[in-house]
Formats: sequence, C-alpha cells, structure tokens
Amino acid sequence: MTKKEYLELLIKSFELIPKDIEHYRTSGGDNQFEVGVGWKGTGINKVGHIIIDFAEPDGFNMAVYEILKQAIDYGLLPVFVF
Repeated sequence: MTKKEYLELLIKSFELIPKDIEHYRTSGGDNQFEVGVGWKGTGINKVGHIIIDFAEPDGFNMAVYEILKQAIDYGLLPVFVF
C-alpha cells in the first residue's frame, strides 16, 4: 500500500470521500530549510461539504496526525472499511 492509498483509506474510514490526495515538494526558503515532501488533500462528506482539509509540509506522519485530529475534533468515529 502506498502512502497515498493509506491516506485515502484513513479518510474513508471516517465515511468521507478523499479528494486531491497528493504529495508536493516543500520549499527550502532560500536554503534556510531542508527541502522535503509534504502531503495535502481533503475529505468530503456525502453532501459535498469539506470536513477534513490538510496541507502538511512536515511529511506523511504529520498528515496522518492532522487527518485524525480534524476527524476527532469534528466528532467523527471510524468505521470498518472494505
């Protein structure tokens, strides 16, 4: 399972539709910071409202954290996903 597939599955586990899940290259800020890979995307409910919206320049682990944090803050509970 790729990192993208994992993030999509995590969003689906909260009965949301993953949209635009992708990685991006972070800026080095004129060599002030190390260039890395960030993750961004959204989770949309069945009505079409954005429930989860994240853009994490700190990488995959922080993207997972942000998805879980936003889902819990919104009061969502995970469900079993096939």
